[in-house]
Amino acid sequence: MRILFICGSLEPGRDGVGDYTQRLAAQLTLAGHQIGLIALSDNYQLLPLRFKNSDKQIIRSMLRLPRSLSRKARLALAKEFIDDFNPNYLSLQFVPFSFDSKGLPFALPHFLKLVGGKRKWHIMFHELWLGMEIGASLKYKVWGYVQKLIIKDLVIKLKPVIIHTQTLIYIEQLLNIGIASHHLPLFGNIPNVNAEPNDSMTERIRKASYRKEVSFIIFGGIHIGGPVQEFATEVALYQANSGIRVSLTLIGRCGAGQLAWKNAWEKEGLRVIILGEQLPGRISTELNAATIGIVTTPYLLVGKSGSAAGMIEHGLPVLCVSKKWEVRGTNNLELPPEVEEYKKGNLEQFISTKTRSGDRIKISQVAELLLNNLLTS
Repeated sequence: MRILFICGSLEPGRDGVGDYTQRLAAQLTLAGHQIGLIALSDNYQLLPLRFKNSDKQIIRSMLRLPRSLSRKARLALAKEFIDDFNPNYLSLQFVPFSFDSKGLPFALPHFLKLVGGKRKWHIMFHELWLGMEIGASLKYKVWGYVQKLIIKDLVIKLKPVIIHTQTLIYIEQLLNIGIASHHLPLFGNIPNVNAEPNDSMTERIRKASYRKEVSFIIFGGIHIGGPVQEFATEVALYQANSGIRVSLTLIGRCGAGQLAWKNAWEKEGLRVIILGEQLPGRISTELNAATIGIVTTPYLLVGKSGSAAGMIEHGLPVLCVSKKWEVRGTNNLELPPEVEEYKKGNLEQFISTKTRSGDRIKISQVAELLLNNLLTS
């Protein structure tokens, strides 16, 4: 099968969706399929870059188009690339801000219709619209309303054979505007360096308790607004009462939110290790060495967190320490069993009773599910 993926940027290590797309494309290539990629709005390119390679172990064809390039030029280059590659399916990896700095890619539906012609489309919605949460400002609600219109126009124009997203809340939200979608689980962007299976979550915590040490880890961008100080205070109390040493490792591009975590933990006399950006192998090593992962993505959106997926793939139980984020009219959603929402007073119970290991989603499983969905749609 020939599949061509379209996303915003393909700069390695700088764009989560770009990294996701390249890992998925590489997995499909290994399975014997012919895969191409286009970055339509790449901020890391000054000039168009077209790349081909005949090595079957890597992606064969790639086109990266700078965001600064005129729409007319991007249209011509993208259409030529697609026509040359001649895919069976075009797969759009959609994030509104990937294709427009304000998240309002008005021209995108018509643009894609022109470059794709009559070919079959698939859409993966990684993000939807702003302002869906309770308490959102009027500005964000209006902004989100316009983004909804763009998404509806995109689906109308492309008529995708199947639509995917990775969170159940997004499936609900899309259905509310008349768009049916299917669940495609997220895999992590950090390959596990351990050839042997990791300890179960229960065994991981048991060993940590035996060593009298529990190590938390945060990987990647930190969302601001969570109960950081409240959590740090409870961790310090746990350390004092149990005699178990506790540490926190921050790794990757954590962003501005890193300072709040550092200050809160140091205020409580807790150990903080800041490693910054590292190569994937080092990140994997640190994830394997940790006891518990922490994510700061709102609980209902954990399914779209690459950090959470990476932690689960490395056998970590995950605690979600995030700001309150609720959506009106949301039904009871089944969330990943490996992830639990932090609430004041539940830390010690989480550490002592976290036994659910769940099923770790592998990239090969996601690739197979995508192919099966495409072939049966």
